[in-house]
Amino acid sequence: MKLFSFLWLFLLLSFISFAQSGNKPKTNPSTQKELEEKLKAAQKQLESLSPEQRKQMEQLGISIPNLNTVPPNTSDKQIAQASGNSYVPSKDVKRIAEISKLNITAASLPSQIKNINDFVLPRLDTETKTIGEKFYSKCKTERKNAVEIGNASVGLWATGNLKMAIYLMARACTEDPLNSNNLNNYASMLSMSGAEQQAIPILNYVNTKHPKNSTILNNLAQAWFGLGDIPLAEKYLDSVIRIYAYHPQANLTKSIIEESRGQKEQAVVSAKKSIKYYYSAEKENNLKKLGYKLKASDVFFAYKPDPDPFRLTNFTLPPTPKSASEEESTAKEWNSYMGGLSTSIANISNEINQLSSPKQKEMIANAQKYMDGKNTATGPAQPYLYRKAAIKLKDLEKDGGVLFRYKKAKNDLNQLIAQIKISKEKYTQELNKLDKKDNSKEGTGGIDCKEAIALQDKYLKDYNSRFDNLLKEFLLQTRLKISEEIYWKQFMQHPDDFEITKRKYQLDWLAALNLSSGRFVASEHRYTYGKDFLSHCLIVEEAKYSSKLANFNDINCPYKDTTSFIFGQTIMNCSVMITKLDVKFLSVSLTQDMNKAGFNESFIGCTVALTGEAGISKWDKGPLRLEAKVGGSLEFEFDRTGLSDVRVSVEAKTGIGNNIIEEAETASGVEQSIWGNDFVNSSKEMGVKGTISLISGHTTLAGTGILAK
Repeated sequence: MKLFSFLWLFLLLSFISFAQSGNKPKTNPSTQKELEEKLKAAQKQLESLSPEQRKQMEQLGISIPNLNTVPPNTSDKQIAQASGNSYVPSKDVKRIAEISKLNITAASLPSQIKNINDFVLPRLDTETKTIGEKFYSKCKTERKNAVEIGNASVGLWATGNLKMAIYLMARACTEDPLNSNNLNNYASMLSMSGAEQQAIPILNYVNTKHPKNSTILNNLAQAWFGLGDIPLAEKYLDSVIRIYAYHPQANLTKSIIEESRGQKEQAVVSAKKSIKYYYSAEKENNLKKLGYKLKASDVFFAYKPDPDPFRLTNFTLPPTPKSASEEESTAKEWNSYMGGLSTSIANISNEINQLSSPKQKEMIANAQKYMDGKNTATGPAQPYLYRKAAIKLKDLEKDGGVLFRYKKAKNDLNQLIAQIKISKEKYTQELNKLDKKDNSKEGTGGIDCKEAIALQDKYLKDYNSRFDNLLKEFLLQTRLKISEEIYWKQFMQHPDDFEITKRKYQLDWLAALNLSSGRFVASEHRYTYGKDFLSHCLIVEEAKYSSKLANFNDINCPYKDTTSFIFGQTIMNCSVMITKLDVKFLSVSLTQDMNKAGFNESFIGCTVALTGEAGISKWDKGPLRLEAKVGGSLEFEFDRTGLSDVRVSVEAKTGIGNNIIEEAETASGVEQSIWGNDFVNSSKEMGVKGTISLISGHTTLAGTGILAK
C-alpha cells in the first residue's frame, strides 16, 4: 500500500505541474531507476511549494512526504503495474527448474495430483482448509460426483472465493484424477495463483490427450508467460490465435508482449481482437495507453436490440388537415387527442416525482450525515456492462448517426413552426381585408364563404402539407433515437433508476407528439366550440376517430439467467449480477466472509465458459473451446474487478438464455423472460451438471498470487 501511496502522490503532483506549465506529461515509470528519477523531480516540486500551497495541502489532509527514496522491497514489476504499464516477466529460472520432468501417464496421475496437493495445501490458511472440508463434506452428503464438485469449484472462483475454489478443486481432482476438464481447471487456478510450475505438468498431460484444444494451449501459454519463458509462451499463443483469431486471453497477452518490444501497431491489433467479443475495462484502458480510442464497431454486443421496445409505432395522430373542410371534420378528434395527451403527460410526470422522492430523501439524509461526520450509505456498484453499453450509446452521436438525424429533423420542424407563426399574422390580415371588402357591399354584411374557404384552403395546403411531412420525419427520428437510447440505458442503470429513465423517455415521446399543435390552424374556434363562423358554409361529416393515444409497452431486460453451482446461484440480468450463496452449514461469521469475497489485486482476468452439454459423459471430450459452440453456451469475461462481459452463443436447435437450473426461478424470485428469436428450448443442465471450463488470463503481480509463497 505504501508503494501505491507514493505513486498516487507522485502522479498527482506531476499532473498539477504539467497543468500549470502546459507541458505534455511523459510516460509513467516502469523500473526502479525511472521511479527514482521521477521521485527526485517530484521532491523538487514539493520543495518549491509556497507556504500558502503547503497550508492548503495540509488542510486537505495531505502530509508532505520525503520522496527521495523508493520504498524498500519494490520490484520493477510492481512499479510497472502500479503505474499502469504492461509488464513482461523476466525468466524465472528457479521455478522453471522445479517443473517435474516425469512423463505423466494415466497410471501416474494420482501420485502427481498428490504431489501438487502437497505443494498447494500447506500454502492455504487453516481457516480455508477447515471451511473447504465442510464444503466437500456437503457435496459428498448430497452424493455429488467429481464433475459436479469441480463445477462448484469454478462457481466459487467466479464469485471471488479463490482460495476455497482451489481447495475444492484439489479434492475433486483427487477423487477423479482422469477428468480432463477438472485437470485443466485446476491447472488454470494454479497458474493464476502464482504456481505456474505446478500447472504445466498437468496441462502437458491434458494437451497430449486433447491436442489442438485452444483452452489447454492458452492455459499453457499463460503459465509459461508467468514463468518468463516468452518464446515458448508465444509459440503456444500463436497456436491458440491460429485456431481462434479472437481469443480473449491469448490476444491480450500477445498484445502485452508486442508492446514490450515497441511493436505498438501490432499490439493494438491484438488488443482489439481480445476485446472484440469479450470486453473488459482493463482491455479498453490498455488500448487507450497504446493511443487507440475504442469505437462501437470494435465491440460485439450479445443481445439483439428490439427496434421498437416502447411500441411507439402504435401511437397514431389525427390526420393533419390540408383544407378547411378537413379541419372542420377533424376538429373534435384533434381536441380529444390533445386532451388525452395532456392527461398522459401529467400522469407520467407524477409517477416520476413519486419514484424520485425516495432517492431525493436518501441524498438529503446522506448529505446531513456527511455534515454530521457520520458514515453515509453508498450506492450499488456500476452495472457490469455499463462501459460497454456507454461505447454503443456514444456511437449515436457520430455524423450521420441517429442523434444527427434527430437533431436535423427537429430543427427542420421547428423552423417551419416558426414560419407558421409568422404566417398567421399575414393570414389574419388577408382575412380582415375580405371582411372589409364584403362590408362595403349592400346587404347584411359578413365574409363571402367561397373567398374565405379558398383563403383557408390555400394556407392549410401550403403549410400543413410541408408540416405533415416534417412531423412524420421528426417522429420517425425521435422513435429511432428513443428506442436506441433506452435499449443501451438498461445496461447502464440499476433497475430503480431505469424505471425513472423509462418514464422520462415516455415524456420525450409525448412532447414530440405535442409538437403537432404547431401545425397551421385556420380557425381556432373549431378546436374550442367544434365549429366556427364558416361552419354554415361547410357541409361536412364529422370524421370517424382514426387516431389512438396508445399505451407504452413495458420494457423488460432481454436477458435474465440463473446459474447454479451447488453452494448457491448467480442471478444475472442486464444491469445486475447477484450471487446468493447457500452456506447455512457454515457459521454466521464465515457466511459473511464468503459473501464479502472479491477479486481485488489478486485477480488477473480470465474467461469462464459454460455449456448445457453434460460434463458426465462416456467420452472425455476435454475442456470447452471458445471457438466451438456446441449446443448452447455462456461465456463470462472477468477482470480484476469481477464480471465485465457476458456472451451468449446458441445453435438452431438448442438454446439457453434463462432457467439454466429449473428450480432457480422459484428460488431466486426473478421472473424469467426471453427476448429474441435466438433463444429456444432452455437447457436445464447448465451449471452443476453441465461443463464449465476456466481459460487463464495473464499472470498477477509478483508476490500477490495466493500460492506464490
